[in-house]
Amino acid sequence: MIRWLKFNLVGGIGIGVQLAVLAALKSGLHLNYPLAITLAVEAAVIHNFFWHERFTWRDREKTTSSFTRLVKFNLSNGLLSILAISY
Repeated sequence: MIRWLKFNLVGGIGIGVQLAVLAALKSGLHLNYPLAITLAVEAAVIHNFFWHERFTWRDREKTTSSFTRLVKFNLSNGLLSILAISY
């Protein structure tokens, strides 16, 4: 139950990160929407990976490098986020 709460806390903060970055890129820097949303999703994915590694799953044994885990996490979560936003 604790891990589930941690997972949801990180994800909830990740939503805030994505929205804040999107607002800054779209309104502040006036980037076009597809580029802004892509960069905002990437910022949230990196945020979530960092905090899941250090907070949610820190007690799990790591069998691959951090970079490999980041690439896998990024491909799965980033692509799903982009696809969800697209529809």
